[in-house]
Amino acid sequence: LHEVEDALVPLQAVLDDLFATSDPKIAVNASIEDEREGEHCDEDGAKGAEPIWAVDLCAGKGFIALALLHLAGTWPRLKKRLAGVAVVEKRALMLDHLHEASKAVQVPFVELSRENIHDEAFPGRLLCSLSSSSSCDSSSNSKTNTNCSNNNSSNSLASPPNGPSVHVGLIAVHLCGRLSARAVEIFNQLGTHCRFLFLAPCCMPSGVPPRRGQPTVLVETDEAEEQELRLLTEKQLRKYRWQKTRDCCWRCGERGHSKQSCILGPEEAADAKAKNLA
Repeated sequence: LHEVEDALVPLQAVLDDLFATSDPKIAVNASIEDEREGEHCDEDGAKGAEPIWAVDLCAGKGFIALALLHLAGTWPRLKKRLAGVAVVEKRALMLDHLHEASKAVQVPFVELSRENIHDEAFPGRLLCSLSSSSSCDSSSNSKTNTNCSNNNSSNSLASPPNGPSVHVGLIAVHLCGRLSARAVEIFNQLGTHCRFLFLAPCCMPSGVPPRRGQPTVLVETDEAEEQELRLLTEKQLRKYRWQKTRDCCWRCGERGHSKQSCILGPEEAADAKAKNLA
């Protein structure tokens, strides 16, 4: 019951965003009756014509996903705005009720179980899985996508389907500890691929142990390169980043020579590194 109560406000926020219009004179919230009559939304369906994948991070039993699927069966315009619904969970739960609801309303549903969102390559795997599902029949469901699995045996780039560009919206309810900070990082890294993040933290920022000796919790704010979002494993991602910086001197921070060939002394190298990497 507590999880259901926590899901109500983010669910309303998602509906507000999906039904919002670019006209400031039109109310952001579409009531049930007005939505059915089509008075608040234009024919393309509100605030940007592209359909959006609603992704529930650390979804638990999937209350938000279930609510969206059932509302999509009641409100045609919501169904039009949803490219699909996805849940991400580290455990493998029985979510047959979500698959059945997806088939009933013919809205794609993707279940990403046994997934670690702290994995640096998770944003790329997420986009790959959703893009793969979008390229299939709209009534098909999938639990995982084999082409987008976390397989460290491969060092090649991912090969995303030639489908439409994927746009996602993240929903993160009752996230504990560093999961809230990681949800913000994923939103930042996805950049233009992500329309919104609705976050309801649990124990942030009441006190989280520092990572790797950091006195404070640091959150990545930069958008990931499009090439990095094509990589599916941390091994691939680290190799790609290493190849970009392998001609950079670790002593002085200058490009064009290695650490072994650096001619600067310790103090000069430290000053140069602070300047070059500032």
